[in-house]
Amino acid sequence: MASKGYATLAQVAAWYGAPLSAAQQTQATAWMPAAEALIDDATGVPYATGAITGERLGEPGPRYWLHCKPIVSLQAVRAYWYGLADPPITLQVTQDYQLDDPARGTLWVRPPFWYGYWGSRPWDYLQADYTPDPTVPALIAEATAYLLAAWTGYVATGGPSAGGGAILRRTVGDITVEYSAPPVADPTGGGLPPGVEQLLTPWRATVGLA
Repeated sequence: MASKGYATLAQVAAWYGAPLSAAQQTQATAWMPAAEALIDDATGVPYATGAITGERLGEPGPRYWLHCKPIVSLQAVRAYWYGLADPPITLQVTQDYQLDDPARGTLWVRPPFWYGYWGSRPWDYLQADYTPDPTVPALIAEATAYLLAAWTGYVATGGPSAGGGAILRRTVGDITVEYSAPPVADPTGGGLPPGVEQLLTPWRATVGLA
């Protein structure tokens, strides 16, 4: 599994509170894909995915939420209804749908004209082709770097009982995180350290997940 480039070693060292040794840089680089996967799992919104084709949207509508966000462009929306034969209906932008909020990935879709007659239902599901912004948000990058610094700290200090040393304070945007350096978290499955959650909480608000 290749790294998607969420964080740099310089960011990891900044959270670690000291320059990384050559061995620590090698280890942090090797851990990078796992850290990114854990952050993606925690947020539910992966970044640096490239274009998305055929994402299935199964909410009842008329408002739907695209999985990856923010959205750079929306190429196509196709509608499926189990009462109709293939192929699916390709919806027309403005007439049938519009991207309400690119930052939160909100899509509005007009119900089919027969909706409401004889007990009929709206579309059973949609498929969307779109391109999310490839830029990794600063809070996601810093959360990834903090997690890698904490894993590095776990190895360097011999485990969670050793704890950190100096109290450091770092500011990312409007968020200030105060922590004992190096931060310490078990890389074998100890969950997300509090500093990571502090960074992810305001990010969730920006994409409508808080």
